[in-house]
Amino acid sequence: MSTCDFKAEVVSCYTENDVDIIGIGNDPIEPDKYIIISRLDEGDSPDESIGLQSARLGEEEISSCIQAITVSKTDILVAIKPEKVRKVGDEAFHADLSGVTFNYRQLVRYLKKITAGSSIQLQITK
Repeated sequence: MSTCDFKAEVVSCYTENDVDIIGIGNDPIEPDKYIIISRLDEGDSPDESIGLQSARLGEEEISSCIQAITVSKTDILVAIKPEKVRKVGDEAFHADLSGVTFNYRQLVRYLKKITAGSSIQLQITK
């Protein structure tokens, strides 16, 4: 397996119908590399409420698959749980954020909201 590595052109954080969503992609209109992390508190546990979509998965969302997220102002790394790697198709997703303008504080705030109470290891660096 491999890491999906891309240079982000868009970072978006928003809430839609009580679902917190973070989208990061290599194109604002038709990305061919992207990740979408969302949380809808309907599952039995916080982990089950957190979903991941990627270009490889298409419209499919996989829950309880994120092991860790490391974020800084210049990049983000989303590591996948070993038992979910085959289903997700990648061991990790790495986005270079250095060339895109975005609200870092907002991204951190959304990451904290989405991962709150879950087993996801969130590491925030400055």
